[in-house]
Amino acid sequence: MILKHQERLIDTHIIREEVLKIIEETPILKKKISIALEQEPIKEEALLEEVLKFLYLVTVYKQTLSPSYWVDQAWHEFILCTRLYHHYCTQYLGRYIHHTPDDNTLNNQSNFKQTIKLYILHFGAPDKKIWGDWAYEEWSEAQCGACSS
Repeated sequence: MILKHQERLIDTHIIREEVLKIIEETPILKKKISIALEQEPIKEEALLEEVLKFLYLVTVYKQTLSPSYWVDQAWHEFILCTRLYHHYCTQYLGRYIHHTPDDNTLNNQSNFKQTIKLYILHFGAPDKKIWGDWAYEEWSEAQCGACSS
């Protein structure tokens, strides 16, 4: 179970195993994510893994966070598999995670920045194709340590 891990860096192998289990149990989800990707060169499994990482962060920090565009698209598809999504949330996260859209751009940007900070803390480098250039640059800059002038 994901929440049983109290370390700062969660073992991503557990999340990958959950992705494979979800796709095996509900293959239509992989197909729906593929359609949502609109020919983007992103693997469905990798994107679903990022959704689970995002949900983990929301659960651990109990605050409003914002996903990337692609994570949000895959999250929509996961939510539409209602029984699967409900089971995953209650079984692995301890509660149902609601999706609450917000049209306030400043809030979304601030929440996304917080998401990336927490993502880097727990998972390291964000995938540039999934989380965007800015997210990857945030991680890259954080790696430099004492080399700033």
